[in-house]
Amino acid sequence: MKEFSLRRLTWFMFTCLMLNVSLCISYAEGITSVNGVPINTQRYYSHYQVLLKTHPNTKDNKRLELRLAKRVILPLVTELLLREESKRINLDSAQVVVNDPIIVLKKTYKTPQRLEEYLQRIGETEDSLRRQAWIDAIAHKLMKKQGRLFVGEDQVRAEYKRQRPFLSQSEQIKAYQVLIKLPKTPSSEQVNKAFKKAQEIHQKLLDGGLFSVMVQRYSEGPLKSRDGDMGFVRKGEMVQSVETTIWALKKDEISTPIRSKYGWHIIKRGRRIEASQKSYDEVKSFFEQRLIKAKFRKEKRAFIKELWSKAKIDSPLSLRY
Repeated sequence: MKEFSLRRLTWFMFTCLMLNVSLCISYAEGITSVNGVPINTQRYYSHYQVLLKTHPNTKDNKRLELRLAKRVILPLVTELLLREESKRINLDSAQVVVNDPIIVLKKTYKTPQRLEEYLQRIGETEDSLRRQAWIDAIAHKLMKKQGRLFVGEDQVRAEYKRQRPFLSQSEQIKAYQVLIKLPKTPSSEQVNKAFKKAQEIHQKLLDGGLFSVMVQRYSEGPLKSRDGDMGFVRKGEMVQSVETTIWALKKDEISTPIRSKYGWHIIKRGRRIEASQKSYDEVKSFFEQRLIKAKFRKEKRAFIKELWSKAKIDSPLSLRY
């Protein structure tokens, strides 16, 4: 491949901007090649155009112009290298499952216009994001096939031991409440009035009234909109008087009115979840995959850099990974 001067590369970029892109594609084939195979210049041009929109001062800044050109060319070179490596070890890259990042972005940004604005803001195209996803998927497959992502049983057990304190679940109880609120510094009259109201509600419950109905009619505070649902509570999460009552009740039992700094509570206990500890066998696969992902993130760059070092890359841009 002939050596290209910086001036010639700049002329190519200017031509692509000023003329129809099809007129300069054939000339562009010589910008960069990998082991004699040229990069896809149509994809190069499309991505470079987006970067020009996000960097309006490129025209008068040659260093920025070249930095943007390298940003586009580097993943195109990496893609070619990964395709060649796949062929070398007989890996059918077409069979590798690649999650399409654009599907998620379309759900996030709803309309094509908003998606386009986002892509321009980050200086990417749908094609460039799909290419990066493909690069990650193929690199992962290649590294795994070559044994670079092997995780031993001892490593998984060590990770389980390290995470074991976070894999336990303390006892939890589902609870509901009717709350008659009191001010921060209530008078004895306010306390007695609220207590009398709570006693009346409690009697209605004993007479067969539905707890959810009593909540909607009489309860005060934010839990009213949730039918008094306090969720699953653990020891140490509630004020002492409420916590003691919850743990003393039997399933579906309703307490007498109890006092806290918030007011008078009537508690109904729901189902109980026993304390538990996840076993190694239950989480082995999860930790194994997590360790593999961490190893991939850590060693991917070195793997791709190794492919670069073995390849013959012809470019006027002094490319380095």
